[in-house]
Amino acid sequence: MAAIGKMEYAGDPGSFDVPIISEYPIATATVIEKGEVVKLDLATGYIVAVGDTDQDDPYIGVAAESHTGVADTQNPRENGLSIKVYDSPTAYFKCRPNITTTADSGTTTNWVDGELVGGAGFADDSFSGGYLKIKGRAGATLTVPIDTVMRIKDFTVAAGTIILETGALTGAAAAADTALLFPPIGSFGWDLNSDGTNLDIKAKGGESLQIVRVDTVNEYVYWKFRLHQKQGYMIAI
Repeated sequence: MAAIGKMEYAGDPGSFDVPIISEYPIATATVIEKGEVVKLDLATGYIVAVGDTDQDDPYIGVAAESHTGVADTQNPRENGLSIKVYDSPTAYFKCRPNITTTADSGTTTNWVDGELVGGAGFADDSFSGGYLKIKGRAGATLTVPIDTVMRIKDFTVAAGTIILETGALTGAAAAADTALLFPPIGSFGWDLNSDGTNLDIKAKGGESLQIVRVDTVNEYVYWKFRLHQKQGYMIAI
């Protein structure tokens, strides 16, 4: 599998796939990584990190370049003056979340992961329509080949149970088997990681991002902004 990476621009159906990039003011001391989701602080007019613990706020886009947070007299762009941002409300982005689910138990149809429960923000059907890709067979029973991809038929939150087609997990899943999780197309509520540069598929509750496509071969997840500062939105959900 390719290494985990930051958000990348992936296209824009609203602009004939021509990237829309705008420059915004940024404070000298603000550190932003290229590929980081950012928002426009309406109180100051500066680009800032999302800083949104519930991740229910509208954002302005994804940073098209980094900003070191250190003044550079030789380069005004690094002197706290501006930063380029992919800021189209209709842009698509992609990332490799590399979120692994480890089975606590299983059968030929069920994959049980006790981390995928209500306390982590999940609900029944959170993964229904998504995909599971087998990455490790640490248990003694699973015989399905590594990198096999299976569609998730249903999901129940009580024990964190992913339900697949009958017999999909040949030999039966067992404790310590591992797989990648791909969320359902059209779903929303997925959180960002701690520095806002990737999705955290094992943390759910935000409302700002929506899944538009998954590539299980190359292990990319494509998404767009559901709440954006340049289009109509609620202040917060």
